[in-house]
Amino acid sequence: MPYNLCDLLSDFLQNHSRPRKRTFHRDQRMAQRILADIGNPPVQKLTVAALRTWHASTGEKHGHYEANRQLALLRAAINKCDDWDQPNPARRVTPFAEQQRDRFLSAAELERLNIALDSPATKRGYADFIHLSLFCGARKSNTAAMRWDQLDLDAATWRIPPEASKNGRTMLIPLCPQALSILAHRRGLFPDSPWVFPGRSTSGHMIDRRCAWRDLLRRAELADFRIHDLRRTLGSYMAIGGASLPIIGKALGHQSQQTTQIYARLSLAPVRAGIAAATDAMMGTPKPPEPPKQYFMRYAG
Repeated sequence: MPYNLCDLLSDFLQNHSRPRKRTFHRDQRMAQRILADIGNPPVQKLTVAALRTWHASTGEKHGHYEANRQLALLRAAINKCDDWDQPNPARRVTPFAEQQRDRFLSAAELERLNIALDSPATKRGYADFIHLSLFCGARKSNTAAMRWDQLDLDAATWRIPPEASKNGRTMLIPLCPQALSILAHRRGLFPDSPWVFPGRSTSGHMIDRRCAWRDLLRRAELADFRIHDLRRTLGSYMAIGGASLPIIGKALGHQSQQTTQIYARLSLAPVRAGIAAATDAMMGTPKPPEPPKQYFMRYAG
């Protein structure tokens, strides 16, 4: 094995990740981070001890989730190396234990986010992107790459083709009135573009805007919140509203029921409220019904 870590990762990206994985660009970014932290040693230097030290350091600097994803990438790259004739050292590095993330916005946080989105400091196009991410519950990569030929505004549906969905299956997302209002407005802004969110990137559409997201979080006074949590927020409020787990899974495009189980405890909220109301009535202390809360922001299109 006469080559170094850079050669190992490059071979994996070009021969396996690029032609076979929809996450190639994410793999490419992670490979760059691995090289930035480890350097470019000969592959013989990738010992179990060295990789354990690197993995622990990455976990401290970038978080356990990121460290585990980088470890998985390196393990896959070694597995695919035809010239590797010894046990894979990355397989002997124990990943960090991960807890399933369940962060979603409270009603007060949604109100602050809405105020920040309506502020002149937020560009209208980015506000539309965040709103659609919330209203449709799609992954940010799908929303950024939304095309007009995927949309049927008359039928109020968005069809994400299998090559663009994470589970490799066609996703048909129903569009709520707020989402339709946004799309009707943007159709008039960009009548000649194939993209709902055209951009100056090589892809032709909007790409990840981390600076804009961080600025939005700062102005909305939101902590520990990611764009992907907008998707979880929709699922959470569907559960709070009494939607069944299969319906939530269908809305979010979950392939396994296990992924949707995170919303199980939230789906008990309307049941618990009903039990509480019945108990109050039985004990002779009925309470007047409360007006429904407006959890989601209204889009003024």
